[in-house]
Amino acid sequence: MAEATSAQIFKRYRKRFNYFGEYQIEETPDKDVKYRIVIPCFNEPNLTATLKSLLQCEVPSVKIEVIVVLNQSSDANEAITSQNLKTLEEFSVWNKRDHSAIEFFIIKALDLPPKKAGVGLARKIGMDESLRRFGEQDKIGHIICLDADCLVSPNYLKSIEKYLTLDVRGGHFYFEHEFLNIENQQLREGIVNYELHLRYYAQALKYAGFSKWHHTVGSCMIVRSDIYAKQGGMNQRKAGEDFYFMHKILGVDCINVPEAIVYPSARISDRVPFGTGKAQGEWLTNKNTTRLTYAFESFVLMKNFFDEFYQWSRTKPKLPKEIEEFLEHQKFMDSVAGLRKNSSSFKSFYQNLYQYIDGFFVLKMVHFLRDQFFPEKPLETQARLLLNKLNIESEGMNTVDLLMAYRKLDRDD
Repeated sequence: MAEATSAQIFKRYRKRFNYFGEYQIEETPDKDVKYRIVIPCFNEPNLTATLKSLLQCEVPSVKIEVIVVLNQSSDANEAITSQNLKTLEEFSVWNKRDHSAIEFFIIKALDLPPKKAGVGLARKIGMDESLRRFGEQDKIGHIICLDADCLVSPNYLKSIEKYLTLDVRGGHFYFEHEFLNIENQQLREGIVNYELHLRYYAQALKYAGFSKWHHTVGSCMIVRSDIYAKQGGMNQRKAGEDFYFMHKILGVDCINVPEAIVYPSARISDRVPFGTGKAQGEWLTNKNTTRLTYAFESFVLMKNFFDEFYQWSRTKPKLPKEIEEFLEHQKFMDSVAGLRKNSSSFKSFYQNLYQYIDGFFVLKMVHFLRDQFFPEKPLETQARLLLNKLNIESEGMNTVDLLMAYRKLDRDD
């Protein structure tokens, strides 16, 4: 059977999934566009800084579209509406100039249902429109996520061209918070600790043997258009949309793009119930001096679980009692029995088990071990323990030194 064309892929997607077709770009897409960058924008006072950052990149030899999704709910307050209209006007003036290899578009999604309005739906609108436009071109391409308060390194667009070949199904850009530019010492300490926590968690999962350990930062996500459609598109969560989306596609051989850098904002924000902005606000409000994180003991025990992964097709492996309690709590053996029954071979069983043990399952395991056995501990001590396990000398390192060591680990992977 012949593979489906991009036009057919979009047609099937539109029939099967919740597609917001009323938000479309009128202009016919350039037939040579291979990459589309989607930027949700809500109540953002400095969108043009992000767009200028893209323009300051080394010019790629391929056509790239940037789709901004200006969004708000239908019951947004006057301040939000005023800022969004100001952003729309600024964009319209700014976008009159010639931008050569990059085309910029803006989608006005200013009447979203209050119950659904949020970053997940905004990303979905832009990514769905990207899929539609690839379908109109009848071409497979890549959809790339960025945020309206991010900057990028000068080699960002060239790295897209270099690494995102058609065999790449999905991926994630490397990221760094530019803490040296933050004047407020407490905010600077907060973002250093927050980023170290993210990197410690990812590297601890990798140490434990979880193959889908990669970061899930919304402004760094990459997915090929046909994979986006196959996985059902972006979800409509108001927060955590990046975590759930990335873990849908992490099973399809995602890559890390090592050279380019995305610089997310380190500002305070109450737009979502967790994430960078929320963490920064809590750090300032609580006047924290010690950041806590998951105890390294949890990941040491989890390593036993992943080391025995290939035993499950035949028998229940011997595991630490703490892991046993979690699996019992999750009725894991019932799930394994169901997977065995519905798998035609060892290979299909492990493929199904691999999909079942996703990032959400692992996060539940980490939280169970935290709540029942190993309470959170100071971040610096746990980060050092993991480095020592990896044979990296950490004595005398302060928090910034530790962050630099973890950044190197991430870039080397």
